[in-house]
Amino acid sequence: MSVSKDIERYINFLRVNCRLSVSVHPQKYIPSISERLMKFNLHCNDYCLYLKSNNCLWADCIGRQHKIIKACENGSFFGMCHAGVYEFVYPFTSRGDTVGFISVSGYKINDAKSESALKRICEKYGFNHAELRKAYKSGLTDIIPDKEFTDTLIMPLCRMLELACGSSRDESDSLYTRILYYIHQHHNEKITVSDLSEKFFCSVSSISHMFKSTSGCSISDYITKLRMYDAKAMLANSNMSILAVALNVGYTDCSYFSNVFKKNCGISPSEYRKQQHGS
Repeated sequence: MSVSKDIERYINFLRVNCRLSVSVHPQKYIPSISERLMKFNLHCNDYCLYLKSNNCLWADCIGRQHKIIKACENGSFFGMCHAGVYEFVYPFTSRGDTVGFISVSGYKINDAKSESALKRICEKYGFNHAELRKAYKSGLTDIIPDKEFTDTLIMPLCRMLELACGSSRDESDSLYTRILYYIHQHHNEKITVSDLSEKFFCSVSSISHMFKSTSGCSISDYITKLRMYDAKAMLANSNMSILAVALNVGYTDCSYFSNVFKKNCGISPSEYRKQQHGS
């Protein structure tokens, strides 16, 4: 079995059997593992999914990941994100450089620090404070495991990711991998080939041909695949409405989203949710 499959199985084990909200956040496209990690890139607690109804806040969360990487210079740690969520963070490296981090998230501490974070979120993004406080209270847990426990379970995952990074071809600076990483970070936004052409200083036809010949699909089809991964995670792990899920993954028309979902997944979003909840 490949390392990438082992990683996928182990993360599922941590989520299901150990009940840890594990997510993986590579800071570059890693050829051997990035596609398998798509489904593990979201914080799936109800509070974080509620926050992601605001696309500006979602983009801000992604934009702040470089600060987390900076904080990882002294190793793993337990801390609070800008939205008031407490989490364990573990860096993983390649050739001595930190190339991503693992988050074990979804914890709350009802203290002045978290309350201050909630107030900032309300002021900056226009959330209603009472509703945000309710989402924080119901969507997170105050049962925080001992760090020695999470160390024991997460450090092997760090080593598996580092092994996968080390076995990848040295493509991290190629045009293709830079475009892929950008798409992974912004696929819930409107991205056109023209936008990519301007950003990466390459013609539309060259980017389109290069991407399809390398990945086997068009850029728009790849973006749809990423959005479907996100949509399935939200449908399975939250009570968000179908419209809210559609808006979160980049569709403004709920009917169109449902049609795209059914075309790609074989069933409607509501049927998928029922299937995942066993009802």
